[in-house]
Amino acid sequence: MEADGHLLRTPTPIPPHPTGGPATSPTGRVDATAEWRHRLTGLTIGLLLFETITGLMIYLLPFSVFNQFGVLLHTAAGVLMTVPVGWYLGRHWWRRFRGNFNHYQFLGYFAAATVLVLSVTGIVLTWQALFGTRISQGWDLVHIVVGFVFVAALGAHLMTLIWRRSNNVAIRRTMTSRSEEQTSELQ
Repeated sequence: MEADGHLLRTPTPIPPHPTGGPATSPTGRVDATAEWRHRLTGLTIGLLLFETITGLMIYLLPFSVFNQFGVLLHTAAGVLMTVPVGWYLGRHWWRRFRGNFNHYQFLGYFAAATVLVLSVTGIVLTWQALFGTRISQGWDLVHIVVGFVFVAALGAHLMTLIWRRSNNVAIRRTMTSRSEEQTSELQ
């Protein structure tokens, strides 16, 4: 279509991705809803939540047989989650880094940096536990402190995004209608 000699463009709908993953439009915009529903997102959130809960249990509960198994589970899950969480963070960064830098991106970068520090300190502590006579208090302290910083950073990153999304009336209606559809499907 042309109007006054200028080509009018209609918004291009975002086509579904052939692998069922999130789709991007020709302009580089990311379909946030598809991103939230992606399996890797759910897996990453679940793994990070498991590591957070087991880490808090190790820190807060008295050291007992139960907590010794908690340390083993925390360590094993931490080692096994390195690849999927690393893949998710790289993929998420690749899809999002082209946007205008803002506080959402800052919080996301900060949370990702804490995951990197937690991974490195976790690997060092695992190495020390497997091959040494004790773990270093310095590495342990950094792992614990950065763990708490991670919870705050990721919480702030997610809550500001959720607040922004739910503050938009059209999006709120979509979220509500989809949750009502899902509830009716379960009944």
